[in-house]
Amino acid sequence: MNIDIAGYITRLKAGATVITTDQNGTNFGSPSEYVTVYSDTANPVNAGGLTIQNGTGYGLLLGEGDLVMGGGVVWNGLVLVTGNVTFNGGGSAANIRGAVLGGAFESVNGGVDLGYDSCKIKASFRQRPLRVLSWRELE
Repeated sequence: MNIDIAGYITRLKAGATVITTDQNGTNFGSPSEYVTVYSDTANPVNAGGLTIQNGTGYGLLLGEGDLVMGGGVVWNGLVLVTGNVTFNGGGSAANIRGAVLGGAFESVNGGVDLGYDSCKIKASFRQRPLRVLSWRELE
């Protein structure tokens, strides 16, 4: 199934917290306040892609370009990335509770714990409710 990840990111990034550099020990949102975080690794150029490690996040993580999730990361929600996704668990695991959709999965190193959680995905859209584009009644 082809999913237009870039299109989703374009529609969801308005009003997001924009990060332009690698993050170490940064927390985004909270269990009661899910947020949207956006990074474009081409503007400004971040040659190795965005690296996030030793932090916690709640909400949507949107990335144009590559993403490296290092050890000590716990993300609760939906991660959408147009480029390659690399998990480097290192000394402590990279943990995702929700879902990850990426252009490709480059590699998985060290401890990684991915758990699909539809409740965390739904919570990611609390601040950005989905819109009904069309509907029809079934008989």
